[in-house]
Amino acid sequence: MSAKQKRHSKFFKGYTKVLGEKKLQDLSAEKGDVEVNYELGDVMYYRNINEAAILERLACAADTVVLGTVQNKSSQLIEDGTFTFTDYELHVEEVIKDNKADPIQSGSNITITRPGGSVLLNGHTIRAVDFRRGLLMPKERYLLFLKYLPDTNSYFSFSDTATEDTFHLQGGKVSHTTQKQLPLGRGLRDETAFITDVRNALTMPCNK
Repeated sequence: MSAKQKRHSKFFKGYTKVLGEKKLQDLSAEKGDVEVNYELGDVMYYRNINEAAILERLACAADTVVLGTVQNKSSQLIEDGTFTFTDYELHVEEVIKDNKADPIQSGSNITITRPGGSVLLNGHTIRAVDFRRGLLMPKERYLLFLKYLPDTNSYFSFSDTATEDTFHLQGGKVSHTTQKQLPLGRGLRDETAFITDVRNALTMPCNK
């Protein structure tokens, strides 16, 4: 692992409470290929969704909002060996909200660290999925609300178990990367209209 990845491996904790303390490399030695999942839990369905209010809350909480394409990814085991994480390199197409602590240039790359991913260990595949945080795919476009990790000059997702903060852009449509229901509900949104709504959310005052 790189120095950055070693720092990120310490960032993801708490999986032993749900999945047990057995290390994935030990499970792989016993069973071969291994897959473990951290479930989202019961999904709430909402009849009425105030998308604008949710986007305003996300916009205020985020250190940055960017639109870009995943260039590559690298997955490793977290420090205690009970789950995996992935560092994604995102090519930034547009900075919708800039990071005041370390401004981002359009056309640059940033690192986004997220739980989950596949690791090849001793000839066996170890795959972990945290359904609260969808896996990102190389060459795919996303709009992301992100928090800043100054120690590694990287970013991470931050929203709760009901609200999505990462949006997949494909074919002119926008969708969630998980089964969460907020803010888009169960459908798709027009990409141009959604990005306009995000821009509008950023003009609203934030409660301190």
